[in-house]
Amino acid sequence: MTVIASVSVTMKLRLRKINFIRNGGELLKQRKVQIFTEAELAKATNNYNDSNKLNDDHSSSVYGGVIGRDTVVVVKKPKDEHKSTIRQDFQDELEFLMGRSHKNMVKLKGICLETKIPLLVYEYIPNGTLFQHIHRNTSTILKSWEDRFRIATQAAHALDYMHSGAKPPIVHGNIKSANIPLDKKNSVKISDFWNFGTHITRA
Repeated sequence: MTVIASVSVTMKLRLRKINFIRNGGELLKQRKVQIFTEAELAKATNNYNDSNKLNDDHSSSVYGGVIGRDTVVVVKKPKDEHKSTIRQDFQDELEFLMGRSHKNMVKLKGICLETKIPLLVYEYIPNGTLFQHIHRNTSTILKSWEDRFRIATQAAHALDYMHSGAKPPIVHGNIKSANIPLDKKNSVKISDFWNFGTHITRA
């Protein structure tokens, strides 16, 4: 049993190394992006426990977690690593986010390259989504026309950057109030721009 367990551990470590290389780990080491291990993210999300799940769609699940003492993050995990379309979606998303940012877009904090498809780690936006505030009777964020205009303008600026300013541009394809989180200052942080028709526009 000890020999079998040892072989199993060795194979898992070898597979993680293969995935790391296949996903461009050596190249990404040179970029300013934090690389997390598979074990770190599993621990942060309590092994992807359902109680940590924030969102679910046709291609991925999104989990909240804590790395270290108090770094709250969001981890995006594919549902089926063997579907070529899902792999391409994740690759497109990573390609777009590497080295690009906008103050009104959710920021990529890091990646895990030890899995077949990279796991993407985002900043956590704590103040709910625009959808929740629209439908929450107790919310005061949208009571003034000034705040409504500010939120609409920030969302428009982020989309303009994605569609026209970024090189290559990316088409959101799924913009809705549920995909517009608000941070502690009630500023827009566009998210979920990898689903339902999103694609990198290439020459």
